[in-house]
Amino acid sequence: MEKEWFVAKSGVRLGPFSSEEVKGLLIQGEISNSTKVWKKGLVDWEDLSVHFSKADIPPPININNIASENQNLKKVKPENKLAAGLCGIFLGAFGIHKFVLGFSTPGLIMLLTTMLTCGVGALVMGTIGLIEGIIYLAKSDEDFIQNYIIDKKQWF
Repeated sequence: MEKEWFVAKSGVRLGPFSSEEVKGLLIQGEISNSTKVWKKGLVDWEDLSVHFSKADIPPPININNIASENQNLKKVKPENKLAAGLCGIFLGAFGIHKFVLGFSTPGLIMLLTTMLTCGVGALVMGTIGLIEGIIYLAKSDEDFIQNYIIDKKQWF
């Protein structure tokens, strides 16, 4: 990735940056659409929006949408937290707790490991299930929602 872009911020020239790095700065709020940029071949510094299509530039943040999304997240209940935790503790070797959370692939991996090794793999899978079950039950509702419903964290 070629680092060809220079950015003017507070009267200071920064760079060079790759196109992806410039987009990252934009997304992080370090620069804006009107930030001046320059690269070899340009006569003068130009607005960032001239060189990056609208698809590359995130839209402005709508505070009302963020507030409404946060309210919706507060309404989400970790309905499967107890079921997944108990299944992890008591049936962890079979990966049932993974299926309860909607994680079919990890559940299938645990189930097949236990079955195809004639139970030998059950010791490892059962230990993983026990640990995960305890983790599920020990987490606050907010952490559980963030980790397993929003982020879809599949292991530990």
